[in-house]
Amino acid sequence: MTAEAWIAAAALIFTVFATAITATMVIVTKINRNKEQLDEDLTAIRLASYEEYKTLRREIQDVSTISRREFGDTVHAIREKVVQIELWTRDQLAEIRASFSRTVDMRHSMAMDKIEKTDDRVRQLELFAAKASGPAE
Repeated sequence: MTAEAWIAAAALIFTVFATAITATMVIVTKINRNKEQLDEDLTAIRLASYEEYKTLRREIQDVSTISRREFGDTVHAIREKVVQIELWTRDQLAEIRASFSRTVDMRHSMAMDKIEKTDDRVRQLELFAAKASGPAE
């Protein structure tokens, strides 16, 4: 290859690398610009949502204050009464459950006693029948 061909090849390689580097720089610049724009948009959304949150919080507090003023402690009293009813019901059911369990156990033992008595009677009848039939001599 001649010197001119080497120079042309080197110039081509340089041009390809320069173009690749320039394209990469353009892409990175656009990505950074988009990132900055997204950061600005996100910051604006965060600020707007925080302002909305503060507004809603203030409105809820105002409604709560007005409700407390108008209704007094009625809502709190109703909640307290519901809790008391729940506790009373729980305690009553616990007592009923224990009573029911004792009753079932008592019934079970009574049934077992009756079964044992019946078994004893059947054995006595079998023995009586065996004696009555006598020896088979």
